Amino acid sequence: MSNRSQITDHILPPEGCPIADRMDCVIVAVAHEEFKKMTLEDLVGMMNDKPVLIDIRGMFNGEEAKREGFYYRRL
Repeated sequence: MSNRSQITDHILPPEGCPIADRMDCVIVAVAHEEFKKMTLEDLVGMMNDKPVLIDIRGMFNGEEAKREGFYYRRL
């Protein structure tokens, strides 16, 4: 079984990730403190020009996400 501390040590986007390889979609499935600190502005800076945000935990305001240009869905 993996060490839980390994999960919180990840950086989005991964270090060394070329700017051309920005993410298409972010799925927020766990409400870790590190993720709670992230803003929509932080996310959009890591993503392509048509960002998709699937917010399982309801951590972001859907209307605000849509205004910021996200395709936003909450489960």
